[in-house]
Amino acid sequence: MGMETMIVSKKARVLCLLKYQVTKFVEDVLGRSIQCDVMDSAKDTTIFDFIKVLKPEVELPKIWTDGQTYHYIENIQSFNKLCEEHFGIPKDDLLDVRQAGNSAASTKIQMLNILYRLIGEAQKRQLTDKQLVDKSQAPQFSQGELLEASKLLNEAEAEKGKKLYLQGDVKEAQQDETETITVSSEEAVRARGEESSADPQPAPADASAQAGDSSETGENKQDNKLLKYILAGVAGLAVLKTIF
Repeated sequence: MGMETMIVSKKARVLCLLKYQVTKFVEDVLGRSIQCDVMDSAKDTTIFDFIKVLKPEVELPKIWTDGQTYHYIENIQSFNKLCEEHFGIPKDDLLDVRQAGNSAASTKIQMLNILYRLIGEAQKRQLTDKQLVDKSQAPQFSQGELLEASKLLNEAEAEKGKKLYLQGDVKEAQQDETETITVSSEEAVRARGEESSADPQPAPADASAQAGDSSETGENKQDNKLLKYILAGVAGLAVLKTIF
């Protein structure tokens, strides 16, 4: 298997760490592992169960788990309302419902940022004694994980048309830096959104013959283009003769 080097934003590493910290915190509060990706945790009851443990007095709305887009949007609206009313997160910083229906990359990033802030508010209000995993105790993220995180960030920034910065203890300026990673050719192809072939294409038996064929094809194209111009000119003259 071939290997390729790729340049990724250091935000990819920040994203991997942020996702790990938030996931572990949610699991610690719930006292169980979560089966979903924490960035998609509004698609089932996970994030609402988390809020209920933090604030048992909160009345939860109807939570949809059938995977229907319009029900997912209702879940997002309910989540936004809970964050604003019970944790003081400003409305302008909440999830964008218009993009959430498309399961947009930017929604996933925004969900992580909001959960990080929600955790901070819960700690400040002494709703839990749990702590985020220190980054020194986080695992080493694989090159493949960094590549996938970089791809998600690129998609999110393309959707928003601007740079996105992540919550955490990393300064914004540092998130603009890049690093080089080494991944398999297959992972690189997936990250670029290209299609890969299972079998390598055989090399031509005679490279010089192929070059000759290519040259001949180019000459034929030129001859065909010239013929089209001549025919167009003749047709134009015929029209003029008819008019005059």
